Amino acid sequence: MFIYYLISIFSLFDIVLCCNIKNVYNDNLLYNYLINNKYNLAKKELDKINENDLFSSDLKKYLIKKMFVNYKLNNLELSNKILDKLLILYKNDNNLDYIIYMKGLVNFEINEKIVFKCLSYDNFNKNHEYMYKSLEYFKYLVDNFKNSKYYENSIYKILYIKQRLFVHDLYIIDFYFRKNNHISVINRSIHLLKFFPKEPYIYYLIEYIKKSCKLISLNEIEEKLDIIINSNISNFKKLKIKI
Repeated sequence: MFIYYLISIFSLFDIVLCCNIKNVYNDNLLYNYLINNKYNLAKKELDKINENDLFSSDLKKYLIKKMFVNYKLNNLELSNKILDKLLILYKNDNNLDYIIYMKGLVNFEINEKIVFKCLSYDNFNKNHEYMYKSLEYFKYLVDNFKNSKYYENSIYKILYIKQRLFVHDLYIIDFYFRKNNHISVINRSIHLLKFFPKEPYIYYLIEYIKKSCKLISLNEIEEKLDIIINSNISNFKKLKIKI
């Protein structure tokens, strides 16, 4: 009985060893594909692997590579789902900053894919849902991973996304202003002031609110805005927008 037990153990060890050798082989092959930008071939190799057969450490490497390959092939929704899985399985991992950074990048790219499919002004917030998500991931990285090698890039991404969101919504406000939809102008401007209170372009938001208030006879609010503008004019950075 003891002999059979030993044989079973060694047989199991042999199976595991063979699996590990196979995985190492796949890793080497994948590495060659990746460094040569052969992402389609890398994807085919990854598709051969059953992630249920992998140990935890191998599974993490596999998922990261699969996520990256699909990102490069513009399969962004799949890449995003894999990142969600990585966040659940490895929320305390040493590579968490990379996973969060990629979540920011992938959400940004998803936004780029869909933003031109639905250009209705009324759907602005929906269109930019992924852009706001991207912004939150980059913010999280900056706030929680000061020593990350992705820290500086995340700061640049935050500045770019905030400016882009702000200016885009500012032009939408301008659109509503020209359509004489002044309630929408005021509501959107207030929303933008709450979301981006420190942006240098808020002078224009206040100008839009003030002029819309005047046109719909909200004189008291207009007077208060005049005081705000006059006391802060030197701190505002102006855009070349005629209103």
